[in-house]
Amino acid sequence: MKAKYLIFIVILFLGAAAFEIVLFCSSVGQHPRLENGIQSAGIFVALLAALIALSAAEPKRRKVTAAIDEPLLTNEENYHHDKMTEDLTELCKALPDPVRSHRVHFAVTNMSGFTWAKPVLSFRIPIDRKHPAGKDKEKLSDLTFNSNLYNSQKELCILEVADACIISNSNVPYWNPGEKITVWIRMVVDNGKREPFNVYVSVNCENTDGITQTVTLDPHNLLKGIKPKETNA
Repeated sequence: MKAKYLIFIVILFLGAAAFEIVLFCSSVGQHPRLENGIQSAGIFVALLAALIALSAAEPKRRKVTAAIDEPLLTNEENYHHDKMTEDLTELCKALPDPVRSHRVHFAVTNMSGFTWAKPVLSFRIPIDRKHPAGKDKEKLSDLTFNSNLYNSQKELCILEVADACIISNSNVPYWNPGEKITVWIRMVVDNGKREPFNVYVSVNCENTDGITQTVTLDPHNLLKGIKPKETNA
């Protein structure tokens, strides 16, 4: 039973108790008190039954259920320090030379048993996983994330907080049960320390309760068998 109905029932109990107290005080020594008490109890029971029936009849709010495959890495790109501006070199001084980025693929499957209406995917990524970029490939000047989430700009949202970047978008009008969609985000997986880090993946859609899952990226396992690529992009 939902909280709002429990609150109504508590209020109903308190109201009935107050009514009985008033009735008792106003009818001391009078015979009609019993009859009035029975009538008030009948009204209380009827209202309580109506609330319980209303609670049972209200449809339960559906909850999103999603499965996320083990992330995959593709399309390695290298960025040499001598191709960066002075400011960017300073920001990347703790990273290996060359800095390596990869497309990290997150395959998400709708396991809810119902179609998601206007689904929104959100990724919370540590901000220190941005990769070098720039309009001039011979002089890289920025740090950023690239993603196929950017294919649709209409509802794209990017929010940077103290330690993370949140990328959110609604790229499809609906998402059927059992359907799998893969989103890739280019980031620095190997920062030289090769320590695991978390990406938080959220799925929300209209008229449902959303879900957030933690995906742990372990560079030791993800980078096995990937050969370096000597290009900047």
